[in-house]
Amino acid sequence: MTSKITRIIALCLLASFCLPLELRAEDTASSLQARLKEIEAEIASDQQQIVAAQGKTRTYASAIAEIAKSRSIIQLQMEEADLQIRDAEDRRNETRKRIDENSAHRDVLRGQLANLLVAMDMADGQSPLFAFLKSDNVFDAMNVVQQYVEVADKLNEAVAAAKEINQALAAQNQALEDVADEARNLLAIHALQENALLENEQDQKGLLAQSKGKEWAYAADIKTQKSEAAKIRTRIYQLLDTGAVHITFGEAVTKARWVSGVTGIDPAFLLSVLTQESNLGANVGTCNRPQDPPAKGWKVVMKPTRDQEPFKSIMAALGRSTEGTPISCPMHDAKGNQIGWGGAMGPAQFIPSTWMGYSGKISAITGKASDPWNITDAFLAAALKLTHDGANGTTDGNWAAAMYYFSGSTNVAYRFYGDQVIARAKQYQKDIDSL
Repeated sequence: MTSKITRIIALCLLASFCLPLELRAEDTASSLQARLKEIEAEIASDQQQIVAAQGKTRTYASAIAEIAKSRSIIQLQMEEADLQIRDAEDRRNETRKRIDENSAHRDVLRGQLANLLVAMDMADGQSPLFAFLKSDNVFDAMNVVQQYVEVADKLNEAVAAAKEINQALAAQNQALEDVADEARNLLAIHALQENALLENEQDQKGLLAQSKGKEWAYAADIKTQKSEAAKIRTRIYQLLDTGAVHITFGEAVTKARWVSGVTGIDPAFLLSVLTQESNLGANVGTCNRPQDPPAKGWKVVMKPTRDQEPFKSIMAALGRSTEGTPISCPMHDAKGNQIGWGGAMGPAQFIPSTWMGYSGKISAITGKASDPWNITDAFLAAALKLTHDGANGTTDGNWAAAMYYFSGSTNVAYRFYGDQVIARAKQYQKDIDSL
């Protein structure tokens, strides 16, 4: 019996020594760090050139050159974000692998502990206590019992250590997911920036063509570009996929003014936020459509623990099927790996769990079940959330509310979103004043 216990002790001690008792810190690849430094240097250089150019008389040609330089900055920033995403994903995958390995190790230790308890309870048909009482040599019997106790203590310590490491690794994994989410937001911001710059470039090229090669001052001629009220009123206001015909700017203003009377939101600011959401690109409303494959269905793209049950509740209340109703797709990195989750709904781009928090308030105002794809309900939802997050008609308050609408924070890494919302709101206000 003593030799049997000795073998168990040896195996258990070996197993516990193999336990990874410390988290290994992964050093970021030197090539990644080197490229990031290069990008930062290039961005700084381009920004200095833009500042220098702005100090000179701005012509159509110089404005186009400035936009081209700004585009190069955005492309560098997008590359930087992509590198950060790939690095975060690599480290997160390594952490998941180590969590799996540690869980398997912990299960082995638990099995050994169970086997030991059986051996302690009945070794060669006799319990350790019976062997102790029956033994002619008290010292041998005490030694056997002591060995049992030592092995049990060692295994308990090992299992506790494995659990502690698993908890630490899970926390690290969550931190890495947060890093990936931040990089995803950066990619969305940079996509918005590039779209804005492309639009500006087209505008400036048009102005340059109108100038017929004459180097007229850029600032002076911009003032002549104000649209007539009729054109502004009938301009198509591009919303997300609502399942209905796009509304005109005049109709959008009418809805925004009504919502303003209910919530106090600034109409131009509300329209600007909704426009910004529609400019987030191809991921908007391009999943779960009737023609989409199963890989783009709501059960795949929507976060299971957060949004799937609320989504089913929303659809049931509206008498609609969960299948075939357009929702946003998740974003993906350069390698095609999914970053975060999709599932945002309608013009206001609310995820189901967030919509549930405003659904009752909307219904109390409209007297019907709230519908994320109904334009009026979407306007109300956006206004309610923005006012909840501090939108108060001031530039600072509205800027912060827009930032919270996008990312749930005022992280300055995403400030382009808030800056662009405020800038567009000012232009919308001029258009509204012209109606």
